[in-house]
Amino acid sequence: MDEARTQSLELQAIIVSDDEGDKLSVLTEDSPKSLLPIANYPMIHLPLTYLEHNGLKDVIIVLNKKNSVKINAYLKDGYKGKLSINAVTLEEGEDTADAIRYVHKYIKSDFIVMSDDLVIDVPLVKLLNIHRSHNSSATMVINHKSKEEGEEKDKNVALDYVGLVNYSPTALERPDSFKNPSRVVYFSPSSQLKKSVTVGRSFMRKWGNVMLSKSFADSHLYVFSRWVSDLIQSRNDFVSLKNHVIPFLVDSQRYVKDKLQRHLQDNNFKTLTEFLESEQEQSGNQEYEVFPGISAKSIARTQQPALDMSSSSYSLLDLVRIYAHVVSASSKTSSTKNTSEPTPSPALIKRANTLNNYMDLNRELSKKGEYKLYESMHDQSITNAPTPTADSSTDKSEDHNTPTSEEVQIGSDCIVGKGLQYTGTAATQQGSRRVSSTLKKCNLGHNVKIGSNVKIANSVVMNNVIIGDNCTIQNSIVCCDVDIKPSANLNNCQVASGCVVEGRDYKAEALSNKH
Repeated sequence: MDEARTQSLELQAIIVSDDEGDKLSVLTEDSPKSLLPIANYPMIHLPLTYLEHNGLKDVIIVLNKKNSVKINAYLKDGYKGKLSINAVTLEEGEDTADAIRYVHKYIKSDFIVMSDDLVIDVPLVKLLNIHRSHNSSATMVINHKSKEEGEEKDKNVALDYVGLVNYSPTALERPDSFKNPSRVVYFSPSSQLKKSVTVGRSFMRKWGNVMLSKSFADSHLYVFSRWVSDLIQSRNDFVSLKNHVIPFLVDSQRYVKDKLQRHLQDNNFKTLTEFLESEQEQSGNQEYEVFPGISAKSIARTQQPALDMSSSSYSLLDLVRIYAHVVSASSKTSSTKNTSEPTPSPALIKRANTLNNYMDLNRELSKKGEYKLYESMHDQSITNAPTPTADSSTDKSEDHNTPTSEEVQIGSDCIVGKGLQYTGTAATQQGSRRVSSTLKKCNLGHNVKIGSNVKIANSVVMNNVIIGDNCTIQNSIVCCDVDIKPSANLNNCQVASGCVVEGRDYKAEALSNKH
């Protein structure tokens, strides 16, 4: 299935803004998580960019009531993309499955669901090829992390216990990999992980050779068959897609097949095709239900055209199917081996739902030429401060605070917003010449004022921040409208909007006006 064909299929997209700001410390005191900047764009801009780039025309965004006003204001006045957006608002405290129930009336076809904090550059066509070609009920993106990634410093990384049939890391990057994808046969989300997992003999007889590992991470990007929305609508006990719906569907693969097999035998149907054809002659309330309110006929109907009614009895009995597009950790880094095969381009799959992930994403997207899908984020960035001219020291009447390259040195892996001003007053011991400031691997927002001898590295500084002379900011996040006094040193800190930071040393602190 080629990309043009895949993008032309009827498909709906849903972005869920869960707004879990609790893991982001003081960053969300005055801003919804969805509007926190990543590479100087609101976070929600990135999934919108992803969907538009992959050919979607319309999107439903489900917002949390607490922050819906601010996010709606951005969608109305700030978002400049081509997507047609339908924003709906949930009550506070409701989760992803609640969101699907709330928009059930709008869902008319297969649909994509993704989190508003997901940044991903995996082509959607790879997911859709699997979903359509294998008559999948749900298809998900799974990131297979290396041992080092699984033990990384961020303890909030959500690794899940996943069992896959037909998992082959070496086959993932082949163009025809969708023809033989991994099937998800066991799924225990991170929130329900136990020290050990027990599987019975019947499980092994059913699935055979299973790759069972807790080095997998669900990426919160799913493609569902239309009937799954009906299932969610009928089950008020489903609260979360990841914690309830996906595990239920995975477990149902075996249950539904066994149930249908018994029903066919009891009623002398030789194949499911014969059974489904007989169902067409019955009224709706007589249709055989595999789930309460969900008939075998409705599943088969909504999973067409991929369902081939001439297929074998076994494959037709296999109505509920969960597949995954797995991105292996080995495909993220270039190989150093001598080989004539092309090196896979790096895959970006990360949620900005923890401080470390948020910092990592800002660093990743500041790398020019690394991720083509998001390359436009560099268009509005100051890549270098202006080079001083012969008369620049005597004539700055129009833009007297605009920094020169001698005053502010901007590294190549930086994104700097408009309106950067140099306000340095400090002098060196050798003379009156002001000491230049340096920016390395950092993102600066708009209208930032920076003093002399300032060093900023591996940090995010948001809009309208004032930084005095002789300050150092490392591995830190500074929110909007912060005033950092001269000689302040921030190391591994988070500073809430509107704070005044006095000129002293701070290490591993969360600074807030509310404390």
